[in-house]
Amino acid sequence: MLKHWTIRWRLRIAVAGLAGLVLIIGGLALLGLRDTVASLREVHESELASTRLLGESEIHIGRARAVVLRAPQAPSADIKAEDIRKGTEYWGKSEQAWQSYLSLPADPEAQRMAAQVTSARQALKDAFVLLQGSISSGDADAYYPQAAVLGKRYTAYVNANDALKKFYDGRAKANFESAVTTYDRLVAMTLGAIAFAVVAAVLTARSLDRAITQPLDDVLGHFQEIADGNLQRSVRVTSSDEMGRLLQALANMKSQLSETVAKVRRSGEAIAASAAQIAAGNLDLSARTEQQAASLEQTAASMEELTSTVRQNMEHARQANQLARQASDQTGAGDAAMSEVTDTMRAIDAGSARIRDIIALIDGIAFQTNILALNAAVEAARAGEQGRGFAVVAGEVRTLAQRSASAARDIKSLIESSAERSAAGSRIVGEAGAAMQEIATSVRRVTDIMAEISAASEEQTAGIDQVAQAVTQMDEVTQQNAALVEQASAAAQSLAEQAESLKAAVAVFRLAGQVHDTEGIEASGASRTRLHAVRA
Repeated sequence: MLKHWTIRWRLRIAVAGLAGLVLIIGGLALLGLRDTVASLREVHESELASTRLLGESEIHIGRARAVVLRAPQAPSADIKAEDIRKGTEYWGKSEQAWQSYLSLPADPEAQRMAAQVTSARQALKDAFVLLQGSISSGDADAYYPQAAVLGKRYTAYVNANDALKKFYDGRAKANFESAVTTYDRLVAMTLGAIAFAVVAAVLTARSLDRAITQPLDDVLGHFQEIADGNLQRSVRVTSSDEMGRLLQALANMKSQLSETVAKVRRSGEAIAASAAQIAAGNLDLSARTEQQAASLEQTAASMEELTSTVRQNMEHARQANQLARQASDQTGAGDAAMSEVTDTMRAIDAGSARIRDIIALIDGIAFQTNILALNAAVEAARAGEQGRGFAVVAGEVRTLAQRSASAARDIKSLIESSAERSAAGSRIVGEAGAAMQEIATSVRRVTDIMAEISAASEEQTAGIDQVAQAVTQMDEVTQQNAALVEQASAAAQSLAEQAESLKAAVAVFRLAGQVHDTEGIEASGASRTRLHAVRA
């Protein structure tokens, strides 16, 4: 039945059971302690208090008897009176202790014995009072008989009081024995509960061990077998708890893994066979493609030679055309230069005319300055001594004006000479420009003819280039096809090798109903043999 319980409920029940045992043990201990405390309280409140008060009362009576009996031997009346007073005081203390005892709760037996003690105390008190009177009056004849009576009654009181104390001692002993019995019973019950708890814990541990540890060991064993490639052993599920569900899930996993391994093994064999066929076909196609590529390479080489010859002719025509264009450009440049020279000479003539006008203006200014300086000198001479300095300045100005006029005349003569030469140069440049225009016209005709020759050569070269380019493209395409075929062949061979590796990896697993994987190993060897043959 426990096999159908979940581990969760087993743990809950085990914990609840152990907790219940702990509560039982604790309850028993509390009950025993309660009884023990009750017994001790009873001993303390009844037996011990009663015994203490009885003893205290008896001691005070003994002291009162002693001081009264020694009073007659007192050396003085004061001491005698003091002894009598002390006897009365001790008796009062004894009576107080006795009344305190009587106020305590007591059972009927204790009350009966207390009544006897009360009677003995009363008789003793009567004898004590009579003896005190005889001592106070000094009646020696009455003292001794009364002292004897007091002794007898004291003995009777002590016996009755001792009997009552023994009663309380016996009851205290009974309570102690009851407490000991309760303790022994509690110890026995506690030991029994502990033993039961230990047995329950051991049984629970064994049950949990069977429910958890053993299935886990079984699961670990299955996992180790799966890691070793053994999928043959079936998983045995014996319970429906968590471990049972774990084993069921493991069984499902092994089943699915076995099916997957079988499918992968069959797929690997099919892939290996197909890859071998693809590799063989690719190698054959590669050989034919290489032959076609060789033929195209020869055709491309012939076209390259023809293209080289036509290109040389075209290059020569282009060079001649370029030289003609350069000559035409140079002629045009010369013509333009001659035009610029003519324009420059004309500009020089115009500049020379303007310079002549400016020099004439400078000459006029110098003449007027000379006249003004002469007038200034005359005025300075008239001024006499005061105009001497001004006369000197006027002389210097006149000198500068004369020099400016002389320089202007020199520049004018040079400009006129330069203008005559510029006019002659302009005439010569005009004649040279006409000659350069005739040369430029002839060069342009030659350039047009060479351009037509170059254009025809370029058209021939373009046609041959197109043919060569087509052949080259065909060769490149063929080379690319050959490379692709080689790549496809290498990929097919790699695929075959990967398929063999996959088969070898899957062959590690041993499936249910399989004895030895000899067929797969033989097929793998045959596939590798075909691949090596195709590569060769």
